[in-house]
Amino acid sequence: MKIKEEYDVDDYPEIYHRDTPPEVPDDYMANADSIRAGAKKALALYLEDENYLYLWESKDRIPQKAAEKLSLKSILGCASCLEYAIISDDLLAMRRHGNAAGYLSCFAFCAERVREILKPVEECQGMVMSM
Repeated sequence: MKIKEEYDVDDYPEIYHRDTPPEVPDDYMANADSIRAGAKKALALYLEDENYLYLWESKDRIPQKAAEKLSLKSILGCASCLEYAIISDDLLAMRRHGNAAGYLSCFAFCAERVREILKPVEECQGMVMSM
């Protein structure tokens, strides 16, 4: 131990003499109940978010290369991954969603890009429909 190498026996710091804290189980997570509650709240926010819903409704109209570039599959999968984490009580995965605002801003950014991609297609379809 470094303490034994660096100090004389009479000069050991106070912390050396303290009892070793008890071990915690490997599956222990601090604030588990608040993580669970936060995950449920985040999932509800995702599923009600207008941008998330727009992406979900538009996913089949987006060209595959554009969808890949936007990582659309991963973005849309975040809600189902969180739902699975809640069901399986995966606290580590749930904790990643502690800041739902980050995911919501990602939905907004992606939805804006999708609107830009689909705008010419929708305008063209509108012209055809009006003929």
